[in-house]
Amino acid sequence: MYKKTIGIDFDGVLANLDTGLRFFIKDKYNIELEPKSNRDKEFYKYLPEYAKADGFHLQAKMKRANDLIEFISEQNCNIIIITSCGQFYDVSSVAHQKRKWFDYNFREHCNIPFVTTTSGKDKAILAHNNIMLIDDHSKNIDAFIKAGGHGFVYSEDVFEECKEKITEFIEG
Repeated sequence: MYKKTIGIDFDGVLANLDTGLRFFIKDKYNIELEPKSNRDKEFYKYLPEYAKADGFHLQAKMKRANDLIEFISEQNCNIIIITSCGQFYDVSSVAHQKRKWFDYNFREHCNIPFVTTTSGKDKAILAHNNIMLIDDHSKNIDAFIKAGGHGFVYSEDVFEECKEKITEFIEG
């Protein structure tokens, strides 16, 4: 029998894109986005410049990122990082920045495979019965489940619940 696999999203699960991009916009344009602003519209507007400024490599780590990686590493499963690099800018540069960030922040886990897609929903091409995606966007999880995988909508507020779901998935 094959080992089960846990796929971990990058932005919003491991790296803090939200805060990084908000600081970038404030520093460069003196614009402070409202916390509940139309995030996607504003983010897509500024992401190309953020990527050109090596923003994905310079992001802060999410507070529970170490805990999540360590917990999953202790399980009897495979781990992969599954991240979207977008469609509106230099995809290879974004992928390189994210990989460089991961290797720097998780040196002891630099052997974890890194898979990139051009959209969050495209992560579903990797879906099958023996893989679970941990992602902070419900639309990505919905697409992944619809394609035959398992998923959990993640935020640091539900870390303990996430651990339980991972354990259930691996043991199930």
